[in-house]
Amino acid sequence: FETGATEAPGAPSQWIAEVGYGPAASGPTGNANWRFFAMSYNGQVSTSDSFMGSFTTPTVAISTDYRYTCRFSSDGGVHWTYADINGAGSGSGLYWSSADLGLMTVTP
Repeated sequence: FETGATEAPGAPSQWIAEVGYGPAASGPTGNANWRFFAMSYNGQVSTSDSFMGSFTTPTVAISTDYRYTCRFSSDGGVHWTYADINGAGSGSGLYWSSADLGLMTVTP
């Protein structure tokens, strides 16, 4: 949800939505070890927009933990809002934390 952007039906124009993953002990901001993949508009849910996307996990020799998140940009990728499992983003009173990103374990 973004005030003034997601209330109307349809995808907000000029928005980019991505899903990605990276090393478990790191955050996604400015980290070249994170990989992101495009998400597509999935429909309207009340006053929010829903996006969906997927990625193929890396091949690993031993079980390896990764963090994952979604990110959104309304200015062509210059600035990003990252999501965590508590719903934090750019809204008033919300605080994003890399410790609150989703955790996945990839096995051989």
